[in-house]
Amino acid sequence: MVRLIPKDTSFFKMFSAMSDNLIAGARALVDLFADYRDVERKIDEIRRIEREGDELTHAILTKLNQTFITPFDRKTFISWPRSSTMFWTSSMLLAHAS
Repeated sequence: MVRLIPKDTSFFKMFSAMSDNLIAGARALVDLFADYRDVERKIDEIRRIEREGDELTHAILTKLNQTFITPFDRKTFISWPRSSTMFWTSSMLLAHAS
């Protein structure tokens, strides 16, 4: 019988963690822009979430380089972490501009 989903499901867990990280970052940005009190603490939190996102991106790309067969096309795996990085770069620029 042919498997549609490989036994190694760690990519799915990593992408779920990346999604959670992006949601946390978006919420932190909304909080910053909705209420300009305690800006430094909020920016520090955004930076912490960004660093966590960078670590997740690194883990995904490392796992990709160690995996011969992936559940999706390699280009898909590479494009999503890059999109996350672009999100965080834009977010930090906005946070510093506020």
